[in-house]
Amino acid sequence: MRSSWKLPFVSYLIAQKLRLKKDEKISMISKLRNSTITPKMLNSTIKVYNGMKYNVFQVKEEHVGYKLGNFTITKKRCIFKKKMKNKNKKKGK
Repeated sequence: MRSSWKLPFVSYLIAQKLRLKKDEKISMISKLRNSTITPKMLNSTIKVYNGMKYNVFQVKEEHVGYKLGNFTITKKRCIFKKKMKNKNKKKGK
């Protein structure tokens, strides 16, 4: 948790693009998942790297204040295979 007296962290590259942004939509690419979403990022498309590929999402008003990493899944879900029962097994007499 970041101290309350510090400003929210936004990566340098994203901050530069936001300065150049006017009123048009802009797309950004980020590998830093710890950047905070600011109100200037509204209605923009952001590609966030999760370690394997880039996940794309549209920034909405509800996303302001959250980190970019909250909207990307970095771990695969573990799926266990079921064992097949052998139906051809001989029954003991």
